[in-house]
Amino acid sequence: MNFRASLCRSESKARIPLSTNPGRCSLQNENLGLKRPRSSSLEFRARASGSASKSGRSSSEERKSLLFPGRNTNRRSSINLDGGKAFKDTRPLNDKNYQKKKLTELIEFLTENNYQNPPNPQRLLQPSKKDFENIFQFLVSFFEPTFEVKKLEEDGPRLLKYLCYPFIPSKSAFTYVARTNIKDLLGVLFYLMDLAKFEVNFDEDSFFHNPEAERHDEQAILSEYIFTSYFHEREKDEEEEKEIFAKLIKSRYPYNYDELQEKKEVLAQELEHLQSEVDHYNELKVKSQKLDVENQEFEKFFNDMKQHKKKKEDICQKLADEVAMKESELQKLQDVLSQKQSLYDAQGFDGKRELSYFEAKKKELVETLEAKRVEYRRALDVQGEAEIQHRQAIDKNTAICETFNNLYSSTTDAAQNLLNPLLKLKDSQVKAFCASMRLEFPDCRLHPSQKTEDVKKLRASLEGVKRQVDSSALIFKGLLATQNHKMHELKMKQSELAINLKMVASEESQKERDLASKEKQALEEIKSDESEINEMIQKLEVLQSERIKNEEEYAAMKEELCKAEEREKESKIKLHEYLIYQDKLFKKFAKDIEDLKHQCQKSGERIADALEEAENER
Repeated sequence: MNFRASLCRSESKARIPLSTNPGRCSLQNENLGLKRPRSSSLEFRARASGSASKSGRSSSEERKSLLFPGRNTNRRSSINLDGGKAFKDTRPLNDKNYQKKKLTELIEFLTENNYQNPPNPQRLLQPSKKDFENIFQFLVSFFEPTFEVKKLEEDGPRLLKYLCYPFIPSKSAFTYVARTNIKDLLGVLFYLMDLAKFEVNFDEDSFFHNPEAERHDEQAILSEYIFTSYFHEREKDEEEEKEIFAKLIKSRYPYNYDELQEKKEVLAQELEHLQSEVDHYNELKVKSQKLDVENQEFEKFFNDMKQHKKKKEDICQKLADEVAMKESELQKLQDVLSQKQSLYDAQGFDGKRELSYFEAKKKELVETLEAKRVEYRRALDVQGEAEIQHRQAIDKNTAICETFNNLYSSTTDAAQNLLNPLLKLKDSQVKAFCASMRLEFPDCRLHPSQKTEDVKKLRASLEGVKRQVDSSALIFKGLLATQNHKMHELKMKQSELAINLKMVASEESQKERDLASKEKQALEEIKSDESEINEMIQKLEVLQSERIKNEEEYAAMKEELCKAEEREKESKIKLHEYLIYQDKLFKKFAKDIEDLKHQCQKSGERIADALEEAENER
């Protein structure tokens, strides 16, 4: 059998492979353009779809039955190969998406086959009885062209029974088309559409090798398999359908399967041998292609090498010409050099002795410069130590400022609480005045980097507080004379301490500026001396390169060298003096810091004593 696999449109793959068993594919396969024009049924279809033409069929136009396509007949076909089996409809007819999809296929099929005024899918979801009857008649005409629907509720079930449709609706379903029975009626239309597609696309010449022979068994096997698998394609897999098809064939054609199996094994061995030869041939072909590619690459490489050789020969020739030119120039330069040497010898100047003298001088200058660099590094080390000491002094000053700030905070808190005892007095005026008066102390915290202007502002703020306290003291002269006097003394001590801190800070900043300026001046002098020495070395190198120098230039260079040595000595003396002065300055600064520390301690002790006395008096 050589039956075409693409008989009609399908939602699933072909159950029987084409290479082994060209049997039935699903009745819903794609329509691949295998339709044959059937002029014998055009008039009948036009009548079924509502056409005005009422002419009968021509006697020469005969239809082929679906059951026996190799035989011409005018009677209805009856496919009754189910053997009385009961089936379960596995089609999802209740699914709206499935209904819309199949209705779209139905409308496309009707349109392709010249059905006049095909309805839309929405209309077919709730069709009228007339629409259903016309479509039913049109689909049946594909495989039973002589059948004519006279009374749908009688003819419909009878026809479906002849077609062995297992899910025949009741007569009332054909009488009244409603929502309750629409899914069953749509299932009938879908089934008839698939049979019509099968009839349109079925080519008996591809199934029967000899068109004149009537091989009814083969047609019956195929028809029975198609009908059996149509309603059960969702329940069986491919292997089960192969077994069903094989059983149908074995029941019709009892061959000797042992001999067929032996022939199959022999043919399989021959096929394997041929396949091995083909594989060997393909391997040789691939190797040949690779060798051809390598041969082309080698040819390309040889051509490139020839071009490269030619380029290198041209470059070598150019280089040879350049070498000859350079040799001629060298010869000219040697002639000029010999002339210069003869003139130099004629002057009687001993260049080697002068050169050795300049070499000795250069060596001395280099040693002197190295010694200066060592001294400069030592000075930098001393400077680093001085900076460390300076940083330590700043840290000590910071600690002193923190001590003062703590004392000032405690003093401010105590001053704020001085009026609380007066509020307990029975005098109403004193109470009212104390309640209305508030002593506001400014933020007088000190820090080492504070400027002089800020210190002045703090001092002015403290003086304002002092004046406020003094004015309050005049009112409470009798009761608060002692407390105001102590407060005044405390403020005076704070102002003195602020003045002392200001003086210490100003002196420290001045010392730092003097130290930085002197250090900068010393570094500039050392750099200037080093630059002058470098210039002298450059001049010596120029003298060494120039063999002829007059004595006047040599004397001038000697004088400059002496001056440089003198300046270097002066710089050395200044550096020594600077180090001595710096040492004295550090000692003095340390002494001042110690004195300031003692003063701060004494001031703190006095403030603490004053606070203790005030607390005791309370």
